[in-house]
Amino acid sequence: MGQEVIARRLPKPVVGLLLVIEYLIIAVLAAVRASLLACGAFLLLVIIVDPRSGLGDLLIATASIGVGYLLFAPALWARWLFVPRGMWRLAWLATRVGTLPGTGSTGNPGLIAVGRAALSSRDRAGACSYLHAALRRAPMLDGGLLVAGATLALAQGRDAHARRLFETVFELDPKAVSRRAEHVAREWLVLDAAEGGDWQRAHELASSGRRTRLVRFVGAVAAIAVGESSRWPELWWLLAPNRRFNTRILERVRAHRERLARKQKPAPRATAAASEVASASAALRQYVEVMARADVDAGSVLSTIAGAEALDGDADLRHRARARSRALGIEDQADEAVRELQRAIRADLAELARDQQLPLDQVRDAGALGIEVAATLRDELMGEVEVAFDALADRVAADRKLPPVDELAEWAALVDSYRAAVGRGGDVRQLLWPHVHPIACDYGVWLHRSSRHRVSGNAVFRFLLDEAQLLEDVSAIELQQSNVDVGW
Repeated sequence: MGQEVIARRLPKPVVGLLLVIEYLIIAVLAAVRASLLACGAFLLLVIIVDPRSGLGDLLIATASIGVGYLLFAPALWARWLFVPRGMWRLAWLATRVGTLPGTGSTGNPGLIAVGRAALSSRDRAGACSYLHAALRRAPMLDGGLLVAGATLALAQGRDAHARRLFETVFELDPKAVSRRAEHVAREWLVLDAAEGGDWQRAHELASSGRRTRLVRFVGAVAAIAVGESSRWPELWWLLAPNRRFNTRILERVRAHRERLARKQKPAPRATAAASEVASASAALRQYVEVMARADVDAGSVLSTIAGAEALDGDADLRHRARARSRALGIEDQADEAVRELQRAIRADLAELARDQQLPLDQVRDAGALGIEVAATLRDELMGEVEVAFDALADRVAADRKLPPVDELAEWAALVDSYRAAVGRGGDVRQLLWPHVHPIACDYGVWLHRSSRHRVSGNAVFRFLLDEAQLLEDVSAIELQQSNVDVGW
């Protein structure tokens, strides 16, 4: 009846054209607000064409448009009903029906819906199996495929792997990331940072890119947590979905601020002079105590490094070692035993410095022994990165490609190891670059030659361009800029 009322007021071709326009807005752009505006404009046009339309006619027209809106937007059923209830098959079907052919090439909305539905599905194993197979046969990588892989990792309990895949979404060419994929990735990362109490990271993530109502709410709360001014956090709480869950975030940030107010930060103890340790015996005792403690802090490690310098050239230590060796009948091995002890202590201190993620420059400032410990730590970090990139070069030579998501996850792990090494400061970046650059460049070219991996190859070139700019390597900048410009 509603359609008859509208048809009586407007020519049928106009009605059909308006409905087609509304469908295109919903299906192609997936923009709910834009389609609602289209509905409002449709009703306004009815009133303008025939001002004598009664309230009953308008209500019928509104109901007709509402029903048509739901029929024309099955993807909304997936987002609001099927995904929250874990109906992954219906979520996939509704999303596919609601997407016009050719409009989801960089979105993979169906796989995203399946992955999110799998998290609350009773048939989680079936959803994971389907998603795993779909990821392996995907024709090309994009942001949506990465998000689907991340949700699969979440469903399998691999949160750290999922976190890295979500982060990798923002390392791709923005053209390869759909709006929906960016929204899902950013929302999860922001909530994960807030749940973990990393308010600074949550604030940074919520301050850039496309922001949903949920991201804006968490960003407003995170701004309060880090001591910055925030505009209308209560309003964003009201507008954001899942207000009951978001109340927990508000309570958590209040508790965080209270802890900061009560906390009394002790004066930092950066380094300790070697003179603080009176003798080799005291240095050994301090070393043993630090190694036995489970709650070692950076100050204790630096103090131990500075004090352990007393072991080098200590006559009393060598005298006692010779006396004990003489008693055991191995006097000729006394000096070697002392040297072995010193090597073991250096290795242990380097491991402690690594566990505490101490910058190399700070370790060097701990004295002469600190210079040796820093050199040992630097060689270990660089060696691990070089071995990993050599293994990558061997795989390229053997032409052994992985499925798109797995391939990019492998590259992300390499990037993390590289950044962990260069993040210690010193000259690590300058020393690693000549080894890493040619291998990674060949790897990017190898990926770019495959239609399934071109987006991954472009991501490799983008990483190399950023590193070349940091090092001011002019020739590498020109090469990688041209590689990035090729696109995918």
